[in-house]
Amino acid sequence: MSRVLEVWSAEPMQGVSDEDARTRLGEIKKLILSLGASEVLFLDGWFGKNDSMFTMVITFENAASFGAIHGDMQDGTAWKNAMKTFQASPKLNLTFGSTYFETDI
Repeated sequence: MSRVLEVWSAEPMQGVSDEDARTRLGEIKKLILSLGASEVLFLDGWFGKNDSMFTMVITFENAASFGAIHGDMQDGTAWKNAMKTFQASPKLNLTFGSTYFETDI
């Protein structure tokens, strides 16, 4: 099976410092890794248009691990508890999400 990549942009909410945004990104990274992703990378910037935005790339070893984490998002407690915490103190807008399946060409 091929790897699955999810790509999201994360923009700090108005008034949120760069340090607070990076701290929240670290919390999100720990959560996603704990749920089964194999890697979470962050890239600074977004095509040079907005230097306050981060790109988050989440790697899953295969479609099964991708499906498992999304199943936990629906039925598990770890994701729901984290979202309650994050929503009580919002710091980021996550937008522009896409899912890619690696293919051999």
